[in-house]
Amino acid sequence: MTVCVVAPAAGWRGGIHQYSAHLANSLADRVAVEVVGYRRLFPLWLYPGRSKRVAGEVALRPTIGVHPVLAYSSPWSALRAARLIAERIRPRVVDVQWLAPLHGLVLAPLMARLRDRAGVPVVLTVHNVVPHERRPFDTVLSRRAFAAAERLVVHAAALKGELVRRFRVDPARVAVVPHAPCAAAECALTPAEARARLGIDGERVVLFFGFVRPYKGLDQLLAAFRTVVAAVPDVVLVIAGEFFRGLDACRRELARTGLARHTHLVPRYIPYDEVGLFFRAADVVVQPYVRFAGQSGVTQTAYLHAVPVVATDVGGLAELVLDGKTGLVVPPRDPDALARALVALLTDEARRREYGLAGRRFLVEELAWDRTVERLLELYAAVAPAP
Repeated sequence: MTVCVVAPAAGWRGGIHQYSAHLANSLADRVAVEVVGYRRLFPLWLYPGRSKRVAGEVALRPTIGVHPVLAYSSPWSALRAARLIAERIRPRVVDVQWLAPLHGLVLAPLMARLRDRAGVPVVLTVHNVVPHERRPFDTVLSRRAFAAAERLVVHAAALKGELVRRFRVDPARVAVVPHAPCAAAECALTPAEARARLGIDGERVVLFFGFVRPYKGLDQLLAAFRTVVAAVPDVVLVIAGEFFRGLDACRRELARTGLARHTHLVPRYIPYDEVGLFFRAADVVVQPYVRFAGQSGVTQTAYLHAVPVVATDVGGLAELVLDGKTGLVVPPRDPDALARALVALLTDEARRREYGLAGRRFLVEELAWDRTVERLLELYAAVAPAP
């Protein structure tokens, strides 16, 4: 069997690239894999910082062919990709990674052409049912793409419900496959060594990690953190990630509230080989999202390092953070509840250890890539039976 993965698996950065590269590599352990990627993924103004694209943070196996054909703004690139897939790659199934409705301009015609002209079945993996920031035509572009796929994959049962409710997709067309980890290896340092390497001066560390965007609720976390500091004076909040916007406002709020001395701010993109350092330094990882229609790779990286997670009950987070087992789940937009959860874990070392080890077991037993690949291969076989 040959599987074609349509994704930014080579030459880009960030969580979707990392997930796609691990997906292609893990599938390549079982089947032949070809990747159709992007020459242009987004308008460059959507990327903060200087590193718009990189050589590829996660290297693809040498056996995987890579074809950077697609451009987000060019339907003509979709036609070229369809011809390449149908005539040269000739896969049994195509797995398209859906990031945002903007890509519907090329992915919807690509999938429709493969289905109608080449008879190649397409599975669409929907990472975000609804985009993080809304724009005109999101619903139209999403609906066209969702209709063109044979089957759709989401990473949580809650996201399946969202897809069915918002877009009236037949539930029988939607499969739930949990989000496997983006990080590959645990950091070998001790927490003390990691903190020293990062210059963190604090006895207990809360980590907010990733691209800082409004939907992730950093403002809610800062509102909660004043209560946390009052209860745990030696705590440090590490904010690690590039800001979509609002860095100056964040600095002003930290100064105004006196939280600056309890905050270690790293406002830059964290390269793949540095990620483990931040998680090893943490006692608790926090995800205070206020709205979300996707799943996160941050939780799995926390579990890899046996760190418990405090998250809000939005999107698929509550299906990864098992409340009272691997972390604590609180309502969104509730700084008081968020503060209570953080204080509860920061002041109970035995509980942190228990939850962290349970998270690592959950990662190994339920979220490992071999389990994900097994589920996907079963789905591929269902949509594209062997001749």
